Amino acid sequence: MKPEAGIGGHGELFLMAALGTGEGGLCDGGFHRAFALVVISICYYKTCSYYRFKGFFIMSEKKFSIGQLAKKVGCKVETVHYYEKAALLPEPPRTEGGHRIYALVDVKRLHFIRRCRELGFRIEQIRELLKFIDEPGHYCGEVKAMAMVQAREVQQKIEDLKRLQGALNDMVGQCKGSVYTIDNCPIIDALYVE
Repeated sequence: MKPEAGIGGHGELFLMAALGTGEGGLCDGGFHRAFALVVISICYYKTCSYYRFKGFFIMSEKKFSIGQLAKKVGCKVETVHYYEKAALLPEPPRTEGGHRIYALVDVKRLHFIRRCRELGFRIEQIRELLKFIDEPGHYCGEVKAMAMVQAREVQQKIEDLKRLQGALNDMVGQCKGSVYTIDNCPIIDALYVE
């Protein structure tokens, strides 16, 4: 089933249904919905591709310098260089003077990479996601599996942070502030415990 033009079309409904929107599904909760959007983006853009980076239809020849690209996406020039060295962004063409030239497809790809980073995907995971997009023969189920693994890792981190918060609150609760000298500070004592 081919999604209609635009993420808001029937294609999104189809993909959301495939991912599962009930309790425990990938789309359960705001954070998981964000993961689902990554999955939807890849599946949708892969289906209706037009240029090398699937789904982003380049309707103009507008070009960007590396500084303009970084500003448009909201990152530093060094970040663009880093993603190029990490093989997430392709080597761009250059002007006769040796300056890099970027197109709208690069803007979209960089937005995608940064969104994945915000969701906690590691560089090697993003490289794998981009391979799903760039290469033929991949399916949405592969993307969903990666997103579900990442969601579980994030949930584990949340639980670890909650335990850390509880331990800190216990230490703070034992401290009487200015009443104690630093030699009798229960927080310092607790931090010395092996």
